[in-house]
Amino acid sequence: METQGHFPDSIEALEKLKAGNARFVQGIRSPEYNPTPEKLKALAEQGQRPFCIILTCADSRVPAELVFDQGLGDLFVIRVAGNVIAPSLLASLEFATVNFETSLVLVMGHSRCGAIQATIDAVRNNLPAASHNIEDLIDRIMPAVKLQLPHHTDPVKLWDACIAENVKNTIKKIFSESEIVQERVKQKKLMVAGAVFCLDTGKVDFDLELF
Repeated sequence: METQGHFPDSIEALEKLKAGNARFVQGIRSPEYNPTPEKLKALAEQGQRPFCIILTCADSRVPAELVFDQGLGDLFVIRVAGNVIAPSLLASLEFATVNFETSLVLVMGHSRCGAIQATIDAVRNNLPAASHNIEDLIDRIMPAVKLQLPHHTDPVKLWDACIAENVKNTIKKIFSESEIVQERVKQKKLMVAGAVFCLDTGKVDFDLELF
């Protein structure tokens, strides 16, 4: 990933996530990041200043603070099935960017994502969604699936390719739909990166997109 030209704060934030994930993979939890009522009270009084905004899946197996070995107040986490972007989610991202001057946005998908598989099944079998809300979610993931479907016969490789493609699509939508993000990236105050978390190993692959 090319990092040249971005502010040191963005690079430092990215390296902090990588180091935290390395600890997680080793089964290490840093004592200073353990949540306590005292730490929460201090944050309530002093305010928050998260160093990274993470848009990730709502899957219960993807707890960002644990995956990156971070503590209370460190991460501004936005969770939604399939790590898609929609107006209210984008507003949350913009809110954190503007109010906390957070220097890094990470869009993180994960292996074995149920929302991605549901979309693959819907496209392949022309299945109706269980509700119009689920249909909206599938519609947001569908471009990634339709792009990758013709290129893969192996179901696992297709699943993985769609997961990565969906992260890239989410990043593109963030850029195309947020003038705030566009401007802050142009000013080199913000970096947007993509990643995929592996449920089998706990490792985060950051080698996707970087803007």
